[in-house]
Amino acid sequence: MPVPFIIAMLLVVSLIFLILFEYRKNAKLGLVFKSLCSLCFVAAAIHAYIIKGLEGIYTPMIISGLVFSFFGDILLVYGYKNIFFIAGLACFLVTQIIYGIAFTLTAGIYLWDVILFTALIAILLFAYKALKMDVGSLKLPVLLYMLAIVYMLSKAVSLLYNDAIPLTQAGMVASGALLFVISDAILALAKFNGKVPKSFPALNLLTYYTGQILIASSLYFSA
Repeated sequence: MPVPFIIAMLLVVSLIFLILFEYRKNAKLGLVFKSLCSLCFVAAAIHAYIIKGLEGIYTPMIISGLVFSFFGDILLVYGYKNIFFIAGLACFLVTQIIYGIAFTLTAGIYLWDVILFTALIAILLFAYKALKMDVGSLKLPVLLYMLAIVYMLSKAVSLLYNDAIPLTQAGMVASGALLFVISDAILALAKFNGKVPKSFPALNLLTYYTGQILIASSLYFSA
C-alpha cells in the first residue's frame, strides 16, 4: 500500500476523532488526535522529500514551516489561556514567514503581488471593524500575524502565474494557503467575536488540515 495513501487515511481517521473530541471538550484525547493529524502533514512532506530526492532550499523550508505548525497546533489545544495562545500564534507566525520567504525565493515579487497583498489587507481591516472583534492586549501580535499570513497567501497565489514550479504543485500550494487563511479567520472569529455557529470548530479543523496536507503533498509533484 503506497505511503501517501496510508498517511491520507490516517489523517482522515484522526481528524474524525479530533472533531469528535473537540465537541466533547476532551482536551487530553483531543491533544492525542491533533498530534496525529499534524504528524501526518509533516510525514507527507518528509516522505516526498526523500522519494523525490529534492534539492534546493524550498522543500526544507516548507518542512520547517510544517514542523512549527505542529508545535503551534499542540499549544493551541490550551489556547483558552492567553500565554498558550500567544505561544501558538508565535509558532504559526514563524510558519507564515517561512512559507512567505520560500515562495518569494522561488517566484520573486511582482506588481500583482503588491496589489493583491494591499487588497487583502484592506478586506481584512474592513472585516475586523465590521465584526467588532475585540483582541484586547493582543493587538500587536494579531496585526503582525495578519500581515504575515496575507503576504504568504499573496505569494502562494503568485506561484500560479509564473513557471517557477509545476502548475499542479502551484495549484495545490495556492489552494492550501487559501484554506489555511480561511481556517485562521474562523479561529479568530471564534476567539475574538464569540458569537459563532456550532459548526465553526469542525470547519476550522477541516479547512486547516486540508490546507496543510495540500501544501505538504504538493511536494510530491515537484519537478
